[in-house]
Amino acid sequence: MLQALVLERLEPSMVTLQSLLEIILPCLVQSEKVHEQSRALGAISRLLRLTCNFPELSHMAEFSMSGQLMGTLGLFCMNPNQEISMGALEALHYLFKILVFIERFQESLGRTAS
Repeated sequence: MLQALVLERLEPSMVTLQSLLEIILPCLVQSEKVHEQSRALGAISRLLRLTCNFPELSHMAEFSMSGQLMGTLGLFCMNPNQEISMGALEALHYLFKILVFIERFQESLGRTAS
């Protein structure tokens, strides 16, 4: 269902992804229950994995929460519960792939502007 929102009109947008992450991230951070954290990490991971299928996303430069997301996921990688730490690690993997896409996108903009 969340994937359908990101894929709206078959043109995924980083703005939509960021909006969804801004809703899910507080659920992850504020919950102390393992099953809630696991579900939130699963949702984040699935959204990021879906986004990785589209290396040319619209509004890529407007994705401004990468640092907050990276820090939060990094902390959850240190969780003693293996399910939580593995979920955070998977989400972090997909976030890094997206950051590479963003970097390549910005490099290509720099070459076309010159």
